[in-house]
Amino acid sequence: RPLLWLAPSLALLTTLYSLWSVIAPAYRTPPTLATLPDEATPLNLEMGAGLTLVGVQLETATAVPGDTVWFTLYWQAERIPQVPPELVVNILGQSLTLVGNSHSFHGRGQYPATQWPTDGIIADRMGVRLAGTIETPVLAQLFVRLVDDVSLDAESVLVSRVKIVPEEWPEPTDTILAEIGGAVQVTAVSDPPPQASPGDTIVVAVTWQVTAPPQADWTTLLHLGDANQPPLATGDSPPLQGSYPTRVWSAGEVFTDQYTLTIPTDVADGRYPLWLGMYRSDT
Repeated sequence: RPLLWLAPSLALLTTLYSLWSVIAPAYRTPPTLATLPDEATPLNLEMGAGLTLVGVQLETATAVPGDTVWFTLYWQAERIPQVPPELVVNILGQSLTLVGNSHSFHGRGQYPATQWPTDGIIADRMGVRLAGTIETPVLAQLFVRLVDDVSLDAESVLVSRVKIVPEEWPEPTDTILAEIGGAVQVTAVSDPPPQASPGDTIVVAVTWQVTAPPQADWTTLLHLGDANQPPLATGDSPPLQGSYPTRVWSAGEVFTDQYTLTIPTDVADGRYPLWLGMYRSDT
């Protein structure tokens, strides 16, 4: 008999929790601030309709596919727009593939810019859910723009980046072909074709294994020719075509990348070595 009170008690607690901890925060109006917080990144971008994107604060530094990326956009209205603009947020991954999207009014649809004051900064916190399937790893780009049904269709601007990694990295290996900078190991390299002709493009797959954060932007070099001589051809490229720079690599990461090199049409017949390495992009 005492257990008969358990079900209604749990229902009451669930209702109270939902009201105060779920529904109320979801419908809470974004706060108005006097100044941009110190932890935010200043932007000061004119976005149209008299609105300025003052700054951004990224909460989700690293995510996996299916996660929600949380961030706060800080806005300031120089004048109140006649038509409420809609906020479009796109997150782009490798090859600029769309991996996350949001299209709504500000304040999760509850606080359009036509209701804003002109004497403060609107802190609009929002989340964008990532697709469940994404090519990883990637330092994804977060773009923002404003649109309306009249004339506003502003250009998308890059405001931040978020690192997206697989849920699990491949197991590391003890087979080390080379080590670069005390931070990156080469564990596998695909064999180039035994014979090629002038004008052919060679594709080389390389598996990187990270032992320590490089903490700088490195470029992969792929050179054809003898050592200590100007290369006959180069296939230099940042890793993953620039979509995953080495400055965000972390220990324990293992992934494979591809690099290409085109043989010049005027190269003489012969056997030539193919060199692989890395160098700092700023030196």
